[in-house]
Amino acid sequence: MTVVTPKVTLGVVSTWSQRQLNLTPDGENRMSSLPAAVDVGNLVEMLDAFDVEWGKLGSPELSTSSSLIVCEMLSNLSRVVAFLSLLAFSSSIVSAEENLPASWDDFLDFHVESGAFGTFQGEGVTKGMWEGIAEGQTYTGVYTLEPAEGGRSIRSSHRMETESGEVISIGTGIQYWDETTKSVLSSYSGFDQGKVFTGSSTLKTFDPENNLIEWVYTETSRGKTTQYLQRIQQSSENEKTQGSSKVEGGPSWDETLTRVGTFRMKLRVRPLLRRKR
Repeated sequence: MTVVTPKVTLGVVSTWSQRQLNLTPDGENRMSSLPAAVDVGNLVEMLDAFDVEWGKLGSPELSTSSSLIVCEMLSNLSRVVAFLSLLAFSSSIVSAEENLPASWDDFLDFHVESGAFGTFQGEGVTKGMWEGIAEGQTYTGVYTLEPAEGGRSIRSSHRMETESGEVISIGTGIQYWDETTKSVLSSYSGFDQGKVFTGSSTLKTFDPENNLIEWVYTETSRGKTTQYLQRIQQSSENEKTQGSSKVEGGPSWDETLTRVGTFRMKLRVRPLLRRKR
């Protein structure tokens, strides 16, 4: 994925950042406009000058004028640091927004290439995290993900049961491309220990380079609505890991799943769209 980093102009020549600031009657500094390009040379010159003047602190040669220069440099340096921090934060937001599939083909191809389609199985002990599932139960979970409607949607399902065959949780879901929002929409519903649950997910992270997908899943079960962060990563062709945790915090329910059978959807004949790198 290519991320274009915005450039910054630092007004460090003569008046430094004075042209980027407005002074209000109460003395408050306000940014009047966002700069457009970074002047690295000027930034280095300012820092070198600051180092020279800073080294004079405590020495007889430090005049009142030099003290004022040091104070002004400190003030402008703090503005530089604050502004660069703001840019880093803004870039991370842009990266997150760009790190989503641009089309349904991108999303479907990811599942095909990573080996995500098929049936996987894992074992574990339930945790008291899902509203409708009691903790402490030893279970075997079977999870299936497969293309549906000729590849225009993806269908998912799971069945979690005890050694005696008692169903702890069972459900099915659907994922498809919504042309209006230009995004993947997902819903899921089923039964947790005999009680209905329903939910929907928003795609949070789409990372083909690391075979990783993250969802924010909102579920309503037994009259309570809870948000979860769900992480699914294809470790290899025949193994994947998945984990769920409450957005509000708390322990994660992690599983390592192994492919059941030999089914693995082959690459489609049509050329795959080239992803951003």
